[in-house]
Amino acid sequence: MRKRDKPLNLFLLFLVLAMPLSFFPKSTRDVEDNILYAGTLTAPAKVLKIDLNNFQIVDTLKLEAEDGGIHAMDISDEYLYTGSLGKPARIIQIKLSDFTRVKKVTLPDEFSGAVVFKVIGDYLFDGTWAGQIVKLNAKTLELIDYAQSPEGGLILGICQVGDYLYVSSGSSEGLYPWVQKLRVSDLYEVAKIRTTLGGIRELIAVGNYLYVLSAGDPSGLTRIDLSTFTEVDYFRFSTPYGRADFLVKYGDYFYSNGDTSPYGRVYKVRISDFTWVGYINISEARACDIKLSEHYLYISTLVEPSKIIKVDLDTFQEVAKLNTGEGWIVKMAVTPKKEAPPPTEFTTVTGTVTDSNTLKAVSGAIVVIDGYSAVTNQNGGYIITNLPLGLYTVSVNAAGYETKNITLNASSSSRVYTVDFQIRKIPATSEDNLPPRITSVTITPSDPTPSDDVVIACKVADDESGVKEVNLLYQIKGDAHWNKIPMSYVEGWYKANIPRQKEGTIVQYYVEAFDNSLNIEKSSTSSYTVKAPKEMPRSLFPIAEVTVIAIVFAVIILLWLVLRRRKTLKNS
Repeated sequence: MRKRDKPLNLFLLFLVLAMPLSFFPKSTRDVEDNILYAGTLTAPAKVLKIDLNNFQIVDTLKLEAEDGGIHAMDISDEYLYTGSLGKPARIIQIKLSDFTRVKKVTLPDEFSGAVVFKVIGDYLFDGTWAGQIVKLNAKTLELIDYAQSPEGGLILGICQVGDYLYVSSGSSEGLYPWVQKLRVSDLYEVAKIRTTLGGIRELIAVGNYLYVLSAGDPSGLTRIDLSTFTEVDYFRFSTPYGRADFLVKYGDYFYSNGDTSPYGRVYKVRISDFTWVGYINISEARACDIKLSEHYLYISTLVEPSKIIKVDLDTFQEVAKLNTGEGWIVKMAVTPKKEAPPPTEFTTVTGTVTDSNTLKAVSGAIVVIDGYSAVTNQNGGYIITNLPLGLYTVSVNAAGYETKNITLNASSSSRVYTVDFQIRKIPATSEDNLPPRITSVTITPSDPTPSDDVVIACKVADDESGVKEVNLLYQIKGDAHWNKIPMSYVEGWYKANIPRQKEGTIVQYYVEAFDNSLNIEKSSTSSYTVKAPKEMPRSLFPIAEVTVIAIVFAVIILLWLVLRRRKTLKNS
């Protein structure tokens, strides 16, 4: 080294050491974990950054007033995405490492209203209020492609399984309940099915099934077989109160929100045997979005100021509450706590299913372990492979037999676990081939006007297996779709309301009833026309006119009496 170069080298070394670290761009490894992001619906919207380790708000990012309120949100390894519900819809891209807004795009008016986001690999999928599933580049937010929902229903849920995207759609009133199967690559529609339950929202895939949440009253779940893409079964939650919009999975259970007052609710459903478990009340009304981190559930509430409730899922109890001081929080996203992932280990479960009385093999029985399933062969045998290690409930279902559950602790990948079942046959009863009887179908009021909700009531009886379900179906004349409303049992009558309609509307309706042997009966179809409100009949002498005449007559008499009095006094 030449002597005159030494001062220059020392100067350069000083510059490098003195240069602030913020000069260098942050990498995605700087992204914090166990952070909850919550977006407010009221404009100008805010994004709250909440550290879940101490359950406190640590930062707030305020968006511009023109960006609207936040109704859609999802997260990738590098960015947070928020979407507005208005027209035009705007999508904001926020960098997680420094919590700053990077990019904003305004979608064409035809794609108005961002309802739900889903980040999948290099793509961001936007489900819109206008009824499209829009595919964008997650890095540049460039619009790539879109697909239309059936009947124009708004997009409410997005789920990916392999090369396919499953999308739920419908109307805010619970109409047009569709699930589409689309190719991720080009959004080509492979198939679509209409579900029995309306108002469908969130979708989650577990094992061989797709579970679809319904936001009706009562809410419920539909189970779809992914291999055949057909509806297998469904059930309604045991509580008739509160709409459920969001769904998360933890272990062998689904958890959902209950939009109820004066207390919100958290619903719990067991996955392995597809049954309702129960619910808990939380300390604030109108539970909304729910997110999972570790074994805790975080629930936003539709009150002002909005609260975030923390529920310990191991005890299924509320343990903390955070007052955000902000307006409604409809959507949230979470960066999960990073832990060293354990090596993925799998095991195999095998066994036989036999009749507990005859000890003969039961073929065709379905054995389910947390979404993994197998059907027994003619020897009653089954095998389930590639099951991750863990604690499970193994259940078996067979036609004509009672359901049975066995707990399995699969803790070693070096052994094959054997779970055998002996199941008891349900005692035979007389075969029920007769449908329920529907009688005394009534309508109140008999001549509805635009201000009237119409009450349809009827009596239903079934002497063999009993009444299982009664529904009212109605159709606006000229519309191809029939709307289905579950009827409530009240003091011996099944009742349901048809919403008020505009003058001149012709409404057709009928009642269907199922018994526990799934026999069905339908009443004859009736109809009514919504009439104009009745005017009060005009009397021969309207009240106002009679009153004026009486007052004039009284004044005349009073003047006559005064004049007569004066004349009498004068003469005296």
